[in-house]
Amino acid sequence: MNINLFRRYLTSQSFEQKFNIRLERLQRAENNPVERANIYFECQDDIFSFINLFGVVLEPRLPESPDVPFFLFDYQRDLIYRILEAEEKGEDILVEKTRDMGVSWTVVWYMLWRWLFKDRWYGLIGSRKEEEVDSKTPQSLFGKLRYAYYSLPQWMRPPKFKKSEHDIHLKFINPDRMSVIEGESANPYFARGRRASFLYMDELFFWKFVRESWRSSTDASPCRIAVSTAYPTSFARELRESFAKQNRLITLDWRMHPFKDEEWYQAELKRREVDPLSVEAELEIKYTVDPAYAYYPEVQNCPFEDFDYDPNKPLYLGLDFGVRDKTAIVYVQRDTQHIYFLDGYQNSNKPLHWYYPFLKQGLDFTKQPVYEIENKFTREKFVLDRKDYLPHEIELIHRFNTWKPPVFYAGEVAHRQAMFKSITSIAQELAGIGISLRINPNAVQHSVRRQAVKRILPISKFSNKYNASEIFDALLFSHYPKLTDATVEPKDKVVHDEYADMRAAVENFAVNITQTGQIREFRYKK
Repeated sequence: MNINLFRRYLTSQSFEQKFNIRLERLQRAENNPVERANIYFECQDDIFSFINLFGVVLEPRLPESPDVPFFLFDYQRDLIYRILEAEEKGEDILVEKTRDMGVSWTVVWYMLWRWLFKDRWYGLIGSRKEEEVDSKTPQSLFGKLRYAYYSLPQWMRPPKFKKSEHDIHLKFINPDRMSVIEGESANPYFARGRRASFLYMDELFFWKFVRESWRSSTDASPCRIAVSTAYPTSFARELRESFAKQNRLITLDWRMHPFKDEEWYQAELKRREVDPLSVEAELEIKYTVDPAYAYYPEVQNCPFEDFDYDPNKPLYLGLDFGVRDKTAIVYVQRDTQHIYFLDGYQNSNKPLHWYYPFLKQGLDFTKQPVYEIENKFTREKFVLDRKDYLPHEIELIHRFNTWKPPVFYAGEVAHRQAMFKSITSIAQELAGIGISLRINPNAVQHSVRRQAVKRILPISKFSNKYNASEIFDALLFSHYPKLTDATVEPKDKVVHDEYADMRAAVENFAVNITQTGQIREFRYKK
């Protein structure tokens, strides 16, 4: 926002008038128990009175006065009306917004109001990472909640509240009302097993396992308030379209903010001129990738469908192993008409043997907690323990074990190169547990790999059932380097970023399934 406009507002007559009304009434309440009771019952029935009298936010961009009284703007009042209506009717709402619109503070004050005045009210807060939910600082959502709560005068707080007992990491308890606000970070089983009156999901489109989290939270609460800036993933576009059709989409554009003017916008454009996607998503709320830099723009036309593993179709695994990068695995099927991306998995900082259960069938932790396995090539013995794997990993491993063996495992030339520490190659180590990598020696150049993927995308589909969206997004966000006067990389080379490993696993599958220039037919081997 335009800080100069904000400072001007804080010294304006309208602000001083609202602040003086607040100050005078709170001063009277300090010495008058009747006035305190009147305020309490007034705020109990009216959230707008509550925020007008007590609302405050922390604004570190104003170091001279970071504690700023919070008086709602018109769009924030409208948002609260919609949230009230949604909670009363038991509906979900999606709020798409530009950055820095004060939505988090608005929702936090709403939840605090419910927590203070409603019996047995249960609120659940979720965000991408645990530190974004509760890091003990006002940068986190629980930090904002604490900042708001402890700014209240003592007589507005629950009499039985004790900080040491009721202000806990990821939990805020009102012992007088038996109301609770809890927090949870994004995970595939988000909110599963919980029951909440109100569920707030912050920056939802940036969550890992977002499809699984959204699906898992369906029965947790009748009212989910999902808030996010735009992010051009398949899930984000689908969810937005669904909510728009139901008239439950709220769009908060930067032009609604009184301290964001054309001067501010032009300054932001200049700051972000090297990153046009930032302008599209965070200023203009657009769910598109930049076609000038997209490496696989064709993937946007690939459909998501509700298909599962088909035992009548052959299974393939595309692999990319990283020492310092991530290791990625894609599970793919095909027939003579289509390519079916079933599931994808990636992780980092794990030794190669840790991935064996995702590659080699017969290692199912739902049947046996510990496996001892020997690599016949290296003669090393490994112990694979269920406790070293997360629930969603154990679920994927079990699912893989119910499928028929893969026709082949697709690797790349680098997998034949000896690793520095072990003096063996990935291909050799995998051969030691009975996995033979299929490697196309002519598919090293970026152009060859890119053309192979572009050849299969027109007939590719992605499953809604599992984690195929991570594969889709890896292809969607892969891009060429931004060309500048200092650019030395060739334009054909794709940028190596967080999507590189999953993209490489898809490319390894593509270059091995299309070695002859067309998709080859393989009879299924029993």
